[in-house]
Amino acid sequence: MISEMVMAEVMAFMKSRVILTAAELDLFTNLDDRPQTAADIAQKQGLDIRATTRILDSLSSMELLAKTDNIYRVTDKGIFLSAHHPETILPMVLHMTHLWHAWSGLTEVATNGPGKQPDSGLKFSEKEWKSFVSAMHVAAVLRGPETTLHLPPHYGKQ
Repeated sequence: MISEMVMAEVMAFMKSRVILTAAELDLFTNLDDRPQTAADIAQKQGLDIRATTRILDSLSSMELLAKTDNIYRVTDKGIFLSAHHPETILPMVLHMTHLWHAWSGLTEVATNGPGKQPDSGLKFSEKEWKSFVSAMHVAAVLRGPETTLHLPPHYGKQ
């Protein structure tokens, strides 16, 4: 049914928000260090145990984590969100958390026009700049080999 498909699209942000929150809390890196329970993670990071459990269970349902006997571990699908992985996409995902906040003002922009709402434009904290620069590195690593295939053979030669 079309209405169900539209509702699935509308609700898709919920999965994104869970992944973004897990990235902000660096849960994938912590679980890459060693599998742990929700209680272990909550205590270590000063988080609410109930909310932490819900986030971890959500990530398990997306197959980014696996849960066995209340112990969570990173899966092959989720490992790219660990800062330790050589092909990590964590910086790009952290940059997306910054964009999440910017896109949250879309209704205000549509209503009042760009630059007319308070705090218009992308403002970067030092942490957000670091995520942005690291995200651009991730993008270059992911796209670099494909891009070089389209360069003429003499490109860059004097």
